[in-house]
Amino acid sequence: YRKMSIVIAERCEDGVRFAFDSQRTDDSMKTRGLIPGAAMNVVHMDNGITIGAVGNLAVKQVLTHHPEWFAGLDDGPLTKQYVVTEILPKLYPILKEKKQLNEDMTELGASLAMGKFLLAKGRDLLYLDSDFSVMTVRKYAVIGKGFFWGLCPAFYAEDCTRISWKERALRGLRAIQAHANTVSSPYIFTDTMNRKFEFVTEGEAVCL
Repeated sequence: YRKMSIVIAERCEDGVRFAFDSQRTDDSMKTRGLIPGAAMNVVHMDNGITIGAVGNLAVKQVLTHHPEWFAGLDDGPLTKQYVVTEILPKLYPILKEKKQLNEDMTELGASLAMGKFLLAKGRDLLYLDSDFSVMTVRKYAVIGKGFFWGLCPAFYAEDCTRISWKERALRGLRAIQAHANTVSSPYIFTDTMNRKFEFVTEGEAVCL
């Protein structure tokens, strides 16, 4: 997980809220990308699907190029069964062809090379792990480098029920940044309701 950023997600009454950092890390340097688009850890597709990704972004890129894979959902929910039976059988051969699978895991089954992903639609939230397992998220999820440092400040602290989502998420992101060198501000907020991006630095916020 050496180069992973962080994505925090929480289901709410009307949808799913996301918070994530803006750092990009390669072999020699780190950069911060503030333009919504392909470089973002969370992207909203025109078909109503939202994808969050850390580490290897190949899955996000493939899914955003194949919105027709989700056509069978119509107005229905995004379910674990649909992803397992309809999405993964299409996704796997493309990733194999692009050499995005971890060859060291062949005896245990295919594994994505350093990638973890969240799929959301409305209030539905699923977690796709690097071993292709799919889990339904009931309340919240944190994926990426040092995720455990953010769980307590964002979701387990004594005052979590008394402060806003943004305050809790910022507290979690700052705690992770203090322990992980691949995570840094500005932080970015979005959700499945208005699908806009808000960039938060210390003392200011910019909406796009």
